[in-house]
Amino acid sequence: MKTTIKDIAKSTGLSTATISKYLNNKPISQANQELIQNAIQKLHYEPNLAAQSLRSGKTNLIGLIISDIGNYFWGPLIANLTQIFSQSGYTVIVRSYYRNTDQKKKLTQEMCTQNFSGIILLADNAKDTSYQPFIRANIPIVVIDQIPNAMESTPVDCVLSDGYSGGREIAKHLTESGHQHVYVNAPLDDSYNIGQRILGITDSYSHAGLPLPMIEKSHRYTTPEAIKKYGEQTLPVAIHKHPEISAVIFTSYELALGGLAAINTHGYRIPQDFSVISFDDDALFKCVYPSITAVSQDMDLFSLQISKILIRRMNGDYSDFPHTEYIPVTLHKRQAVQDLTKKAVEE
Repeated sequence: MKTTIKDIAKSTGLSTATISKYLNNKPISQANQELIQNAIQKLHYEPNLAAQSLRSGKTNLIGLIISDIGNYFWGPLIANLTQIFSQSGYTVIVRSYYRNTDQKKKLTQEMCTQNFSGIILLADNAKDTSYQPFIRANIPIVVIDQIPNAMESTPVDCVLSDGYSGGREIAKHLTESGHQHVYVNAPLDDSYNIGQRILGITDSYSHAGLPLPMIEKSHRYTTPEAIKKYGEQTLPVAIHKHPEISAVIFTSYELALGGLAAINTHGYRIPQDFSVISFDDDALFKCVYPSITAVSQDMDLFSLQISKILIRRMNGDYSDFPHTEYIPVTLHKRQAVQDLTKKAVEE
């Protein structure tokens, strides 16, 4: 026999009204939430989402908009969000516009009329305003990876990694290892997140009284392939023009892939010729030799904070709106950074 909310009420000692509030994402105490969740798992209860949707006028769907679903870097985030929201009775629908501006506009217009309970938008850059139609349609939305330039006129909740702290951690590691002449490969000039990463690096070098890092002239590239190509082309030129460079910093995973390809093609030795360090750690960085020093994002915490904020908004809690959440990052020190202080002592 199929389990009903009456069975959950009997198991927990709570009223059916309280169970109903929980199933419809209404606020109840944390203790009661845990009681109900445990009972749901124990009794294998499956909510009738269609009936809930009819009662509420909502679809219990969460829209996750991402520029390129083929970019596997965001795979863990998509998987985490799908699992987290499913535990609260929601289904995550992933939509992609494949970096096509017209398709993105059409997709946004369609989703605004489809009664989504909430939206998660992986913004292209700080100039991205595609979140605004959802604000006007009163659909709760969380922007991730960027803080929009239009935040002051059209506020929105944001979740992103702490790029500034990541930049400072990188700079600290390099300066303590004796690296004074550093090159930063960073083409995304309108990205808030990338900008914060660069600022963390340059601020640290400035405060240490060391030469400011050389920043590659900024350009705007939209596809991962173009970004990789940019890293592959610019790195050898910079090394040739500036032989004093002792460390190279890539501000994104795609740039690192392009740069590593160039290093392999030109026969550079890491870290003998120069050290390498990157943002956006990947399993690949631990597998190559020498292993690449990198800053990682905590995708588990990233996903959890996104879900917490969006669920609060869908429940009508806007007490802390707009809220910006910075997710801590971690520097993984590996073989690709040479300690020049030890080298100097040995010489």
